[in-house]
Amino acid sequence: MPSEPNQPHPYDLRYEGYLNPVDELGEFVSHSVRDVDVEITNASETTWTSSSEHPVRASYHWFDSNMKPCIPNGRRTALPEPGVPASGTARFSVAVESPPKPGIYYLMLTLLHERVCWFEKRRFRPYITQVIVEPNNQTPRCADSPHHERIDRTASGSVALKHHVQGVSFPRSGHHMLVRFLCEYFGPKFRYCEYYNDCGKQPCTNSKSNLQKHHDLELDLPKDHFQHYLIQYRHPLYSVTSNYSLYFRGLQRQGRLPKDIHVGEEPPKFWRKFAKKDTKRWKRWIRKWVLSNDELPDALTLVYEDVMRQPQQMFQQVVEYFCPRQPADTHRIAKLTADLSIQPKKRLEDFQHFDAGFFRKLEASVKEELELLGYERITWSEELPKIAQRRAA
Repeated sequence: MPSEPNQPHPYDLRYEGYLNPVDELGEFVSHSVRDVDVEITNASETTWTSSSEHPVRASYHWFDSNMKPCIPNGRRTALPEPGVPASGTARFSVAVESPPKPGIYYLMLTLLHERVCWFEKRRFRPYITQVIVEPNNQTPRCADSPHHERIDRTASGSVALKHHVQGVSFPRSGHHMLVRFLCEYFGPKFRYCEYYNDCGKQPCTNSKSNLQKHHDLELDLPKDHFQHYLIQYRHPLYSVTSNYSLYFRGLQRQGRLPKDIHVGEEPPKFWRKFAKKDTKRWKRWIRKWVLSNDELPDALTLVYEDVMRQPQQMFQQVVEYFCPRQPADTHRIAKLTADLSIQPKKRLEDFQHFDAGFFRKLEASVKEELELLGYERITWSEELPKIAQRRAA
């Protein structure tokens, strides 16, 4: 039944509430991050939490002196657990990064329902105030010029880490393993943005970010010839099977499995529909990021199979890519590689829905791309058809 004229839509009532700072904000320093203590009041009948599928997080917008947005998508800060209860309040600190240039700005502190809406677009009352941003003597000049090589420097002036490397990886291509290595190798100075659960903005809103993850599955991520890129992929059959297992576990954990599907008994057609779609997606993705004639001046491409075969050599390439003017510590790389306990990739024939005929069709659909990438045709052993028959039975 539609709501009465001039009455709020019931959906909007989920966002009723307001936010206020605990103390006066005072002045900010340009290009820096500070914590702002806030109090949030939830006047709705719904608990706001950061642990849901579409989490609620605190964020902000910066506007210039004419109220034109200049930083419309600020950092995210998770709400304190277990969330802000209905008709309740919560106090916590919100991380706010100031604009890169000094001047007079307006700051809006608000909440965000990830992938749904900004709270102030509904019935939430954000806090907005005028702020003076003072110069930061530590801010490097020309740091935001597209022609400026974004490399961090230590206090002594020695080269440390590249900034704003855009990671573009097809799912299940070893990205998280690589990030674990980089965090261990470089330590706290390595700053990573996961995009989907962090700023949700490309390029990353954190000017000091060294690497940002992005899958670009919609193929709408622009190519910038002044951007650093780290590209990762693997053979599509291994990527698609691994991605399906992760996808199905996610549906199971979230209670979103179709009613006619039971855990451990999903029909092969459920898998096949996913596999066909994901393989087509891989084909388009690989054409854009790997096989395109539009070469990127500063891009490092990591092939998952190469990392599995020779991890130390490949990780050394990554270290030298982030630190082009410093020699890599090969002994440290060897130790960290051993600590990662890299395991050989799983056999396709061990996949629960393995069927040699169907897998051969998937492989044939990307035959041209596989040949251009130098992949050999996968050969099944004589026992594989029998394995497939037993599972089909």
